[in-house]
Amino acid sequence: MTRLIALYPRSWRQRYEAEFLDLLEARRPSLRDRFDIVRGALDARIHSQVVPHGTDEGVDRMTSRFGAIAMIFGGALIAGSGVAMNAAPVAASLGYKDTSGAVFALIAGIVAVGASAYQRASRQTRVSLARRLAAAGIVAGGLVALAPWPVMALGFFLFVGSTAAYGVTMFIERPGILAAFLAISGLAMLAVNTEDARALLSVPHGLAWIAYGVSDLMARQAVGDPISPSG
Repeated sequence: MTRLIALYPRSWRQRYEAEFLDLLEARRPSLRDRFDIVRGALDARIHSQVVPHGTDEGVDRMTSRFGAIAMIFGGALIAGSGVAMNAAPVAASLGYKDTSGAVFALIAGIVAVGASAYQRASRQTRVSLARRLAAAGIVAGGLVALAPWPVMALGFFLFVGSTAAYGVTMFIERPGILAAFLAISGLAMLAVNTEDARALLSVPHGLAWIAYGVSDLMARQAVGDPISPSG
């Protein structure tokens, strides 16, 4: 068994080998366990600072923190875009508000939070496939929204549906106010209108993503680098 552990990087063995050997001594590893050990070693070679396969603590510290910061930044863009769209004056030459800059910020925020959510979901072993697909849908919705009208609208609806699905799956896996807030505020985005005060519906949704990212950072700083209570 020590030969299998030798497959892990030196940095991993220096940090976790003693604890891992204690676990192996407590229970004789099965053939499947041996396979998981080899698979974990491969994953550790690819991603730095990871622990044995099958634990949520395998999230890379630097990458996961960057993802949380990107989620906070994306949420700020989404919230800020709502404020900017609501405050934009009606352009006399156009007959409607010129909110192109704010809409671009909204889409950039969507892509940022979606990419961060997908990165987080894909690096955890206890996250359902449905939640990972929902995160991928958020990113896809943001990218499709960059296309001209009416394809832009399809991208926006894909984003809204995927966001609601992400919040629902997160609530199912780990019920909490944050997951419910994310799902409800995502659905509320269906009513967003750049021409009136309904643009402000982007604000609570952006705040939901900011809260999600902040909860991740606070949880990691409190106890090292665990998965946050928000999921």
